[in-house]
Amino acid sequence: VDTIRVERGKRLRLLLEREPGEWQLVHPYRQQAATRRVVRLLTVAGAPVWRVIPVDRASERQFERFGLAQPAAVLRLDGRTFLFGDREPSSQGRYVLTGDRIHVIDDVFFQLLMLPPDHYAHPPDAASQKAPAHSGTEQD
Repeated sequence: VDTIRVERGKRLRLLLEREPGEWQLVHPYRQQAATRRVVRLLTVAGAPVWRVIPVDRASERQFERFGLAQPAAVLRLDGRTFLFGDREPSSQGRYVLTGDRIHVIDDVFFQLLMLPPDHYAHPPDAASQKAPAHSGTEQD
């Protein structure tokens, strides 16, 4: 994995990119990332699955039922996408759509997506060292 994107409310909240030898926090500001915390975020891809529900792509009701029609958060690891829906009431897990299956995983993995960008900055309390993210446009 070279790129990690976290979106909430259809807005980019966190962008991390692997550069030679280290992870960089790129959005909402540019700063070296705390590798240990980034690695923890990557564990979402390998989270133990408590239950698997096959997806009926023709049924919008199924997505609504599990809170996936308007996901609470989206995690993108390179080309792999994880849509996080509602909490699963019986096990307090979280519905996560990836590929053609809805998985129920521990809600703790969802909580990693809710942490502020400062959590992933190195050092973690380096708010005073923030540099604005490159916007791709020149400003005078």
